[in-house]
Amino acid sequence: MKKQSRKQAFMSDFRASRRRLYAFILSCVVNEADAADIMQETALLLWKKYDTFESGSDFTSWAVAIARHRVLKLRSRRFDRRVRFDSDMLEGAVKQAGAWGDEIDVRSRIVQDCIRKLSAKDAELVTLKYDKGMKTVAIAELHNRPLQGLYKTMARIHRNLRECVSRSLKRANADE
Repeated sequence: MKKQSRKQAFMSDFRASRRRLYAFILSCVVNEADAADIMQETALLLWKKYDTFESGSDFTSWAVAIARHRVLKLRSRRFDRRVRFDSDMLEGAVKQAGAWGDEIDVRSRIVQDCIRKLSAKDAELVTLKYDKGMKTVAIAELHNRPLQGLYKTMARIHRNLRECVSRSLKRANADE
């Protein structure tokens, strides 16, 4: 496979499985900083080992297997007294990852649909806050708005999104 098409294939596979992979990792380690580190290590390993990936097979399952090894490595390095999952529990999480992935995909689509229903101004605030990672203070400065007013606006947006997602999930569950 040519280097450019290999890179494109990897990026496509990785993007499609990223949410499921991160959900699996986070369910195993609980700590978001550890999960982010493992996600980064896993992504690097996936890229390095992509030549061994059998095209047409399940990329997410392959990625979860590699992430599982990173989780086990982290657990073996830790000597503290934090809550730990035994191997059986971790194996159960691996099996459950596929089912969670489907639910994550559904929820992600619902959230995106709800964001599209927001006004253009509200959708822009959500994009700045969550896609661009801007702090609320920086958004207030950018839009020349009082900080307290922006906090109230963001609270209203969150409430509207929560209600929209809740209604959509109820409809989706009723349709099943």
